[in-house]
Amino acid sequence: MPPALLVAIDIDGTLIKTDGSIAAVDRGAIARARAAGIIVTLATGRLSPDVIPLASELGLDRPLICADGGVIVEPDTSVVLKAFPLPPDFVLATLTFLRDRGLAPFVFTHQAIVGAVEDVRHAPFLSDWTDCIEGHPDLDEFLASASAPDALIMLAVGAEADVREARHSLPDKETGALEVDIFPIRSTKHWALRLVSRDCTKGNGLAHLATQLGLEPDDVAAIGDWYNDISMLDWAGHSFAMGHAPDDVRDAAEHCLTATADTGGGVAEMIDHLLDPEQS
Repeated sequence: MPPALLVAIDIDGTLIKTDGSIAAVDRGAIARARAAGIIVTLATGRLSPDVIPLASELGLDRPLICADGGVIVEPDTSVVLKAFPLPPDFVLATLTFLRDRGLAPFVFTHQAIVGAVEDVRHAPFLSDWTDCIEGHPDLDEFLASASAPDALIMLAVGAEADVREARHSLPDKETGALEVDIFPIRSTKHWALRLVSRDCTKGNGLAHLATQLGLEPDDVAAIGDWYNDISMLDWAGHSFAMGHAPDDVRDAAEHCLTATADTGGGVAEMIDHLLDPEQS
């Protein structure tokens, strides 16, 4: 029996290479793992409409961890099995707070990124998370409606100084149950402020899925390449970091791989180790 019965694979920079392709050896490794009885899932910051087609392409039929652990989704039906949303009252109040500081707020739901029409029009970089982007003439009214979907992530975009000031000004009472971080958006002049529930992590999503499958951490392996992967690398009993991963990510992993996002093959390295650790 392989040491891991469940494998969680990050997508961007891990499964999908820099050029947007998946290495043939990684596709083959996923097939070999499934043939050996290992459950394979994807754990990603992407939203489920972008993940489900990829899972189908790879033959994966078990629940998927999407939106950085914000939702666990059934791939065949798109049904949300578990969600870790932000409180609705907090979302509405924070929209005003962010706009007052010159930022453009966006809300990530299970199926789309939603924002004001004028903001969405000027934010092409949102497609890095999903192509499902909705502009609303009255975002507050949409999110306040009884039929509004859960808000999993809030992302406020603007100039670095405005983002830093907003982060500094967030009331402590509002952020106690939240994870808050700021970062530059690659290839743009923009910065972003990101707010999620503290329960919204890949590690928490993976732990929930493993529990539903009756598995312990020692039954689980995870592979990733970026800071949002650290929580699941910490939780999984078998953890693997890509060769190009930052030091903090590599430090969180039990094994550091030679494959990078440029070469591909990291998933194959991991599967080889799990199926035949003495030869690795």
